[in-house]
Amino acid sequence: GNVPGALTALQSADSRLQRLDKPQLASLRKVIDQDIQELKALPFIDLVGMSVKLDNLIAGIDNLPLLSESRIGQEADNTAPAQPSRGSFSRWTSGVWQEIRQLVRVQNMERADVPLLSPNQNFFLRENLRLRLMTARIALLSHDENTYKNDLKSAREWLGRYFDTQNRNVRNGDAVMRQFIDSSISIKLPDISGSMDAVRN
Repeated sequence: GNVPGALTALQSADSRLQRLDKPQLASLRKVIDQDIQELKALPFIDLVGMSVKLDNLIAGIDNLPLLSESRIGQEADNTAPAQPSRGSFSRWTSGVWQEIRQLVRVQNMERADVPLLSPNQNFFLRENLRLRLMTARIALLSHDENTYKNDLKSAREWLGRYFDTQNRNVRNGDAVMRQFIDSSISIKLPDISGSMDAVRN
């Protein structure tokens, strides 16, 4: 399963055969060259780079703002009392307006309200997200595409449901996960046993 390692080994064997410079080894070199070309034709998957990006996502989980925290901050800003004007009529209208604003609240009902999480639940939410991304990283290095994609999908769903998607770091994390879900990490490896058979013969 180690394409660069197999390619290096075959190229090393070919260079040794080239130094021997014997005509009876031409058929062997031909088979080795075919295997080398098949390995070079495989698509390159930067597992190390993808693993580093997942590590960065895992390290930044504690800095991602939760949606419930952002919503509480917005509501606190909206309920801040307005500075009264100098005129008595302006103060009266301002007071009436504040009373009306407390009676009526307009909100988008297409998206369900995010439940308020206790600090303990916040901690476990972040830890579960971290575990999902760690499992995805292990699956990436094991070439287990099903587990890898399922864990990333779950992590991305949690990110969209519980975290503030208006935040730049949350959006970047979501974009990285979407890119990883769309890319394949498993490639069909060619059979390079022809080189071994030719050496034995």
